Amino acid sequence: MPWFSGIPKINNKIIAPNERWDKIYNSINSIFPKQTAPRGMRSEIKPYLDSVTENRDILIQYDSKVLANELISVLRPGRTTTLLLADENQINDIQREYGGLINGPYVNIELKEKGPDTKKYPVLRLLSKRNYDTALEILGSLKSPYAFNVIVKNLIVKVELAAFCKGGDRRARWRLDNIHPEFAEENGCYGVAAKLLYYILDILKADLKRKNIENYTSSIDQAKKICMKEFNEKEIQFVNNIYPKCSCPMCLNEISLIDFFRNGRNDPYSIVFGHYEYRGARSGDVHIGKNSFWIHRLCNSIQGIYTIEETIQILKDLILNHSKRIIDWELRG
Repeated sequence: MPWFSGIPKINNKIIAPNERWDKIYNSINSIFPKQTAPRGMRSEIKPYLDSVTENRDILIQYDSKVLANELISVLRPGRTTTLLLADENQINDIQREYGGLINGPYVNIELKEKGPDTKKYPVLRLLSKRNYDTALEILGSLKSPYAFNVIVKNLIVKVELAAFCKGGDRRARWRLDNIHPEFAEENGCYGVAAKLLYYILDILKADLKRKNIENYTSSIDQAKKICMKEFNEKEIQFVNNIYPKCSCPMCLNEISLIDFFRNGRNDPYSIVFGHYEYRGARSGDVHIGKNSFWIHRLCNSIQGIYTIEETIQILKDLILNHSKRIIDWELRG
């Protein structure tokens, strides 16, 4: 298996596969069967994506690998910045002002000022909040094993990026200078990958249970056991008996499978990789399995440089202070 094969433009081509990761990867990648998409299905689906909301009932009938891929592309379109706008009249006004081009559910616009570090005019995509929410809802409703296969593959890539790679140029963390804030020992990276996938498998299992799909329970449990081989005994006890399963560790609200596909630039409830102990502190190696979890982007911002317990105490103190002194901000001017 090529190393980091699912990640575009990865700068790690010379790194050989490691069987520790291969065993975990293969156990998860083989849970759901693959599908050869019927010829012409993508062309059939494409026109209905122009308005995901209006065509919801038609799209949902295409429960398949193809629909899952198309919906994920709508929700997470890659490097191009997407602006979610609730007012569709505003989208029309911007389209007219900038001569925007309609591309499926998006309006693509080219800004009038060049960026400071590029000769090109930046391009933005505008997407209505209504279409975004409907795409999330449809993706969350899919039940076919082929759709789940696509979803799981995308989540594996998310784990690889979080566990093994530096942001930006995506070099392997252990190839960085050891004073770099994103440096990590290779061994720690495998622990992070195993822990993050273990938590995803819990969330996947809960999603299947909600949909009354039981065929894959034993395969998921087997994949969890393989992940747990990277845990020490204390970690095993923690994930089994203490950690809030399928939940954000800060707000304790549920994390669902589709939350991983929320737009990271716009949606505060998108899911990001978090550390219990602040990574920037560099107090020892913090990029390790026991320090890793999934967290809402909003909650991650609130946590900042503190541990979960420290953050909760800070929030308690803030609430106490504001209960003693009420400020009427409507009178500010």
